[in-house]
Amino acid sequence: MRRIAEVFLLGFVATIPLQEYAASQIVPVAGTVTRLVGIAAAGVALTTLLQEAKLRKVSRALLVMTLFVGFSWLSVLWGGRPTSAMTRSITNMQLLAMVLIFSQFAWNQPFVRKLFQAYVIGSWSAVFVQIQAYRSGTAYAQEFIGQTIRYTAFDNDPNEMALTMALAIPFAWYLVATATNRKAFWNRFLVFVNGGYLVGAAFGVLLTGSRGGLIALTLAALALPLSYIYLRASKKALLFSALVVGSLIAVNFIPAETWKRLATISEAAREARYDASEANVRVLIWEQGLQTFISDPRVTVVGVGAANFMEGVEPVHGERFVAHNTFISVLVELGIIGFLLFTTIYIWCWRVVLRRMEGLERITFICVMLCWTSGVMFLTYEQQKETWLIFGVILARETALPLAREGSLMRSVLHTISGTPPRIMNRSPRARKVGRMPGELVGNQASQTV
Repeated sequence: MRRIAEVFLLGFVATIPLQEYAASQIVPVAGTVTRLVGIAAAGVALTTLLQEAKLRKVSRALLVMTLFVGFSWLSVLWGGRPTSAMTRSITNMQLLAMVLIFSQFAWNQPFVRKLFQAYVIGSWSAVFVQIQAYRSGTAYAQEFIGQTIRYTAFDNDPNEMALTMALAIPFAWYLVATATNRKAFWNRFLVFVNGGYLVGAAFGVLLTGSRGGLIALTLAALALPLSYIYLRASKKALLFSALVVGSLIAVNFIPAETWKRLATISEAAREARYDASEANVRVLIWEQGLQTFISDPRVTVVGVGAANFMEGVEPVHGERFVAHNTFISVLVELGIIGFLLFTTIYIWCWRVVLRRMEGLERITFICVMLCWTSGVMFLTYEQQKETWLIFGVILARETALPLAREGSLMRSVLHTISGTPPRIMNRSPRARKVGRMPGELVGNQASQTV
């Protein structure tokens, strides 16, 4: 039964990059494919856990997550639009259930590798659809308030699509770097799929014309040079080939208009007022959000209510905008209480990655967290499945990792760059030599069990 549940969970993860793809395209039901598969996966997983009648220990950070979701429910009482606050709270409760389920399944490396593979495959489907839109000339936005041609997939916002694609790059590279020769044909095929995604994702992110996506892509791609010391000669050759092929494709196929838009990234960062030719109003939105936060003591403490940012902040030039920044969105909607709960979860995940993980796994999640952090500075992303998936997998892994490393946080960062494993507490002498806890699989050992 557990294997069946894992298959459903992997299917759910594979549909996350599709996001807005309507389930009615497959079966006559409302909602998205992700929601449909997610409900089925949750049902099978809960049935499995009830049948086994045994639960693993979970991270204490899940209590903070529960408090965050509970506080969003309380905000229904004071939100300007209670229905919006309730809808967001229901979404948060579903996402919390997803995290709780993953805490029981995604604690071991072999299954986490499968999750990575599922997400990469789902992201590949988004890249294929986007390339088809590019070939057919079906642009998402053309000459809209001065914007150039941009391409996306499944009617997703180009900026969100760019972040979704970029997040899969460290996952794909981890799978390439830890692949073995066991089941040679299948492994070589997956190396081709995952290695090819590095090129496909870079091309896809550039096609979106997202400047924030370009920053996220750059940070995600840091996984490649940081893991260089762990690679065999064949993997180094594959890395070099991917860089060369990706560069040639980008130079020859990305529209010139898109390059011009991406080249304005420094100008957009300095833009601090509304300009119809630039359509960059984010700085003004952030300023109004922060002004709203400090203007009323009640808002400072408890916020304007979940999903009520537009109602709490005066419209910009007669138009209504979302926050375009996850941290400011949480701060204004849920006040200092909700903000502290959310940032506690965020910092907890960083602590697990830097102080508990090792080797390629640590490099992978460092780049994923950097990519996510840069992306959400320009997006309202606290209610997205990608956010809770990343946090959920990290917190699930926490329960299978050794106790915190000795030494400073900076020392942990230096160990990551140099590739030397720091000392870990609570290990047997033999476990210290191989750099893992007894029974815990790392690197190639984990990949051999898949």
